[in-house]
Amino acid sequence: MKMDDFFHTIEKGDCPSPPRVVLQLFERMEDPQAGVSDIANLVRRDPVIAAKAIKLANSVLYQGLRPAVAIEDAITRIGLSALARLALGISLIQQHPALGEFMDLPRYWSAALLRGVVMQALARRYNSGSPTEAFTLGLLAEIGRLAMACATPEIMEPILSTARDDSHCCELERGEFGFDHHQLSAALLERWKLPAVMTLAICGSPSREGERLPRRSLQLREQLNLARRFSDYAEGLFPDVPPPLSEEVLAKFELDESAVESLQGELASQWRELADLFELEAPPDLLRRLDSLRENEPYQAESTEWYSCEAARKVLLVDDDTDSRAILRHMLEPVGFRVLEAEEMDAAIAVVEREMPRILLVGWRQAEKDSLGFCQRLRERFGGQVYIYLISSNTPRDQSLVALEAGADDIIEKPLSPRLLAAKLRMARQHVAYMLSLEAAQHRIVPS
Repeated sequence: MKMDDFFHTIEKGDCPSPPRVVLQLFERMEDPQAGVSDIANLVRRDPVIAAKAIKLANSVLYQGLRPAVAIEDAITRIGLSALARLALGISLIQQHPALGEFMDLPRYWSAALLRGVVMQALARRYNSGSPTEAFTLGLLAEIGRLAMACATPEIMEPILSTARDDSHCCELERGEFGFDHHQLSAALLERWKLPAVMTLAICGSPSREGERLPRRSLQLREQLNLARRFSDYAEGLFPDVPPPLSEEVLAKFELDESAVESLQGELASQWRELADLFELEAPPDLLRRLDSLRENEPYQAESTEWYSCEAARKVLLVDDDTDSRAILRHMLEPVGFRVLEAEEMDAAIAVVEREMPRILLVGWRQAEKDSLGFCQRLRERFGGQVYIYLISSNTPRDQSLVALEAGADDIIEKPLSPRLLAAKLRMARQHVAYMLSLEAAQHRIVPS
């Protein structure tokens, strides 16, 4: 598929795209005759953008000696370039395309916002260019992934579910589309008239052999790679702490331990300021990870609120296939779960009665009825105290309905993706938290 053909698919689908007023703002940026009053009249056509611009002008990022009360004041204080990019971000974030569970939109934008905050902080720290330009690049660097998910969910759901990491995801995308989400992100930014230096930073190569990318693009690309380290951690792709910075990276950015701590301390407060501006509702675990960055402590899910309950950390694997259980154990133990195992149903019931794990992952072969009968037995015996996942392959819709009616809470398809499994287990833990809180309130006890 050619990129231009995919743009037509995006236009037909339920995909975030800039409204006309935003595109007109970018056009005015190129008009040397455009004045503040012309820009103000244009911005007033979108009351949301106008209100956000005034709010941003009065935020800690731009506030002056007196409050900005008119859109003209905001434009003068922020600048047209920053205003146009702010409007682009607001317009995209506030669109709500219909996506399935495979794409968590608040999590996606929360991580994107953190990536932008890191880019902005690096630009200011090293006086390496426009902080607004850097922020916009961080915010929109992964917009191609969202566009692919919106335009072709039937293709992207299995890709995102099976991809081991970003490189593998790009490889799968190129096999399906002929290009990957990084290339699409760069193409979209170019289409939206953002500077070439930004598109080359995302995914660019010299046009002719022997040429080099512009120095500014290479610099932005290095900063973007560092920013992704923090956004991937916040998104939950690393279990406890971000991978330590290599000596090469520390030397490149002239960072020592105290400088890293200082940088991390800035991120959470700046993120919250902008999240409020963009009206983002971030997932609770992402907020806790941000707080752990600010406090320079490892993210310890077990030590906060309902994660401290032993029952919320126990997962029972029910499968007669030893290899399947071993794969799941390898995925779960490094991220803090206590894994229990049972080969068959009666043994599993005994484990539930003895250990009371609240989350169960049950292997399901559709030709067999034992797994569905097991779900029914669990529901009859323990009600909503347990959260049951069936793990299966290529489940037809009618079989999925039968499984859910039998008492399963959800179905996870093979091959297993660590990212999707982590997202599913977050949902299960939220359910466990709610049920434990109800039990505690009912019996006036503290969950153990």
